[in-house]
Amino acid sequence: MRPGKRSNRKPTAASAPSSLEASGVPRPVATRWIEVKTSVSAHLDYLVIGDGAFVEFSAGFRSSKLDTALNLRESGAPIEIIPEQDFLQLLLS
Repeated sequence: MRPGKRSNRKPTAASAPSSLEASGVPRPVATRWIEVKTSVSAHLDYLVIGDGAFVEFSAGFRSSKLDTALNLRESGAPIEIIPEQDFLQLLLS
């Protein structure tokens, strides 16, 4: 896992609290490599959304977290919006 984009700190990711466990990655393992947040702010590196929700996002659906992340990106925050499977690959790389 690469370090956070803005320093040598852990990357930060917002995700549903149970999504990591549901995908087979125990939260203690994930939090060893990342700092998991439940809200979106300009200090976030990744907004992780479920693969099904990512398809809806691609088709124009916007949840409140997605809206916040998109507004912050427009303001210059380097938040990456990625599907859960891509994020899991980052964790395991």
